[in-house]
Amino acid sequence: MAEKKSIPFRLSGIETTQFAIMEDSYKDDCDINVVVGVPIAATDENHLIDVSLNIKFKCDETTFIILEVKLQFDIETEAFNSLFITKKKKKYLVIPVGLSRHLATLAVGTARGILHEKLTKTKLKDFLLPTIDLTEILDEDIVLGKKE
Repeated sequence: MAEKKSIPFRLSGIETTQFAIMEDSYKDDCDINVVVGVPIAATDENHLIDVSLNIKFKCDETTFIILEVKLQFDIETEAFNSLFITKKKKKYLVIPVGLSRHLATLAVGTARGILHEKLTKTKLKDFLLPTIDLTEILDEDIVLGKKE
């Protein structure tokens, strides 16, 4: 079993990158589906990991709520540098699955609060972001190629 290493970080930014409500696309008798994406990126110059959460609420197949949130995490320099590996003369940043899930969990909670606040004075105010099983979405280490 691989040794778990401590990766100190701090939350350094929260941004709502997109929000839209299409109230006319929602009908009371439709099947509701929530589609979630979790793109993760990194900036090695600043030792940052960006975790985005892309959420779409669908009524049958029609989207009626879109929320995209990006959280930025400042990773301690030495810990960030320890995430690099080199294979065949190419450098990669490997974000352990446990770390990516932990950061994504913080993004989900943040998105849930943002969604609640943005829907408060709409007819969709009773919609909450349901629990999300991040083990199904993030099931392995994230490997990012380093740009030269």
